[in-house]
This record gives sequence, structure tokens and C-alpha cells, in this order.
Amino acid sequence: MSYKNSSRLKELYLDKKLSISEIANLFDVNPRTIWYWLIKHKIPRREPSNVKIGKLRITKEELKNLYLNDGLSAAEIGKKFGIKSTSNILIRLHKYGIPPRDRYDAVSKSNTRYPKKSFSKNLKEKAYLMGLRMGDLEAKKEHRIVRVRVCSSKDSQIALFKDVFERYVKVISYPVTLRGKKEITAYAHLDSTFNFLIEKPVKIPEWIISNNGNFYSFLAGYADSEASWKIIKSHKNAVNFIFYLATEDKEILEQLKEKLIELGFVVHLYLEKKKGTKTNLGVYKKDLYALNIEKKAHVVRLAEILLPLSKHEDKIKRMKLILEIKDKKWDQISKI
Repeated sequence: MSYKNSSRLKELYLDKKLSISEIANLFDVNPRTIWYWLIKHKIPRREPSNVKIGKLRITKEELKNLYLNDGLSAAEIGKKFGIKSTSNILIRLHKYGIPPRDRYDAVSKSNTRYPKKSFSKNLKEKAYLMGLRMGDLEAKKEHRIVRVRVCSSKDSQIALFKDVFERYVKVISYPVTLRGKKEITAYAHLDSTFNFLIEKPVKIPEWIISNNGNFYSFLAGYADSEASWKIIKSHKNAVNFIFYLATEDKEILEQLKEKLIELGFVVHLYLEKKKGTKTNLGVYKKDLYALNIEKKAHVVRLAEILLPLSKHEDKIKRMKLILEIKDKKWDQISKI
């Protein structure tokens, strides 16, 4: 008998207590298919004592948001929580009574629910968005839409996401708890004119490098996503500034260095952390490189250029502070 047969499925799942993955392997189908038929036949979940859920710790609301609202697959959810087995996620979905998502219908509904505007075709805005894509901004193609998403514990990062995309479509956001850490997830469904965001750049395009305005817009987006503006005490009572950008994208950083030197900046590029280095945040899976500008006058000049291009509230405040105190002594600064 087929897995689609209610009696057969009850026998395997309830009587023989096979897992969803084990039943899927038996019929050589995807575990998600078995889960679908369990729901369709209204076969009750087994008691938790009989369900292997691994180390997954997630509430029904969080799982519902990630799966139905955010559109993540069981595999993508598992990856977020360090769970290798997709069946563990499917078991939890079944346990919570969350129905299978018809991908086409789900995307079609989200595609028509909110009005969408096409991309402006402004090259400086495109360059900024491509710079932003270098960081934590996720983008993927789902049928006829481009789904962009960010997850952060910082309100300023969510505000940045909304500022960038709400002019084109409604942005949805909701709280999540990942591994005990409270964060906000925000996403938007854009039309196909945003296809340029799907692939994360591995090299800065020539149309950006060859045009100073486009280049600074790209750098502003990259800086909003990954850079920091440091204010430090240097020799004696002097104040100094550092522009610091650390990522695993060595080739991109080398291009940035070359262009910034061409524009008159003194730039340093070096290996910050080797692959395999252990920290409180985990182990580095790739080499981490850092690009620094440490000459005070050059950091001030860069802040003056990027300030009107930046959209990140916290970094705008930092650049404004740098410009405000650039001529002050350390003991004259009341708050940094």
C-alpha cells in the first residue's frame, strides 16, 4: 500500500512508531511529503515522549513565523538552530499542527497582497543597495518575486531596512528568539526589477569602480552594514578617529583599498583573524580581513562624503559626532 493510504500511514507512524524520515526512506520520498499526508489524513501526532526532536528549542509562534510568514524551508530553519536533520523540524511542525505550505500559493498571495513599485533605476541607489547586500541582507528569488530579509537585535538595523525598502513595498517585521537571543526579523517581497540583489557580489562591478559617485554610494551601503567609526585618544591629549571595515571578502576589500588610494586616502589592509580562530562568538570558518583608515584628516574627509549617503541612524550619529569634535582635545569631550 502507498504512503497516501491512511491505514498504512497510521500503522507505520502510530503503531510501529517510525519517524517521518524513516517512513520517507521506506517509500523513497521527501520527509515533507509524509508530513503532508499525516496532516491531510488528520493523523494525530505521537506524544512528545515518542517524538525525537533533538536539541530544538522553539515556540509554536516562532516556528510559525519562520515557516509561514518568513517563508524559510525546514532545512533553513534547522540550519539557524544548528539542527542538521530536516525531519526534526518537520516533526515539530507536525507537533504544533502547522500545515504544509504550498510554496506557489504562499508566494502568489504575498506577491499580490501588497502593492509593489519597480526599482527606481537610479545607479547611485543601486550601488548603495549592492553595498548593503555585502553584509547581513539576505536576498533570494521565489518565483516572480525577490525576497529580501534581515534579522538583527539592533533597532537601527531594522529601521535601516524599512527606510530602504518601504518606498517600494510594505515591510513585515516580527520578534524571534534564536538560541536564547531576542531579535527582530524583517522582510519584504520585491518585484523582479530587484533581481540584481539575488547574488551577493564577489567583485565590485566596473560601473561602480569607474564612477566616484557610484563608488561612494556602494561604500556607504557596505559601511552601513559592516563598518564602524572609532573615536580614540591618541598621544597626549589628542583625539583620533579610525574607519574600520572587517569582512571575509578579501577581493572586495582589495578593490576598495585600490580605489580609496586612487582617491587620495591612506589605507591599510591586513589579516585580522585566521580561519579556525576561536572567540566568544564561535570559530571563524574563513580568514577575516580588515580595512582601516587611521589618518585623522582622511577619516574626517570620508565622514563628510559618506554622511549624506548613509541611512544607518547610529552611524549617522557617529559621523556627525566626528565632524563636531574634530578640532577638540580629549579632555574637552564630555561624551563619546
